Amino acid sequence: MRLPSLTPYVLAALAGLSVYFIMEPMLEKPEALRPSASADKKELGHKRPDFELADYNGNPVAVSQYDGQALLINFWASWCPPCREEIPDFIDVYDIYHEEGFEIIGIAIDEREEAEAFIRKIPGLDYPQLIGFDDAIEVARQFGNVSGGLPYSVLIDKQGIVRKLHQGRLHKEELIDAIEAMLATRLN
Repeated sequence: MRLPSLTPYVLAALAGLSVYFIMEPMLEKPEALRPSASADKKELGHKRPDFELADYNGNPVAVSQYDGQALLINFWASWCPPCREEIPDFIDVYDIYHEEGFEIIGIAIDEREEAEAFIRKIPGLDYPQLIGFDDAIEVARQFGNVSGGLPYSVLIDKQGIVRKLHQGRLHKEELIDAIEAMLATRLN
């Protein structure tokens, strides 16, 4: 009885291991899988652009409705793991600072059905959610997201000035530091 050649199996196993050892460090740091941070920094220190997008009920919402509040605009998608990871932190921060004049607007760059299904699954997701695809991508570009990477966050002070652009997951501590700096500015 002749045994089958093990060569293809050994080669397949070695190929799998090499892919694992190449990809494994990137999997530990999901940022490595996203486009590089290429936000156009010229928006920093300037008045935020105006835009209007629909909420998930189809009602138009203008960013100007939030004038006078410190604002986080977060571009996300239901299929984006780092987006899903940061939303619970945003909910916590929103609950802490909302009464002090802080607002969050989530902007889903997603199909309406997928975004709505995702929004319904997240307990405590009470901040406004807008949904768009091409229109939302254009708004993200206006805020300097030239690479189209997600998540993408923009912090705007109470005077409507863009203070921070962040590509990739925005961690809770970094967001709190930025909010406290913006809210402290109003006291001075």
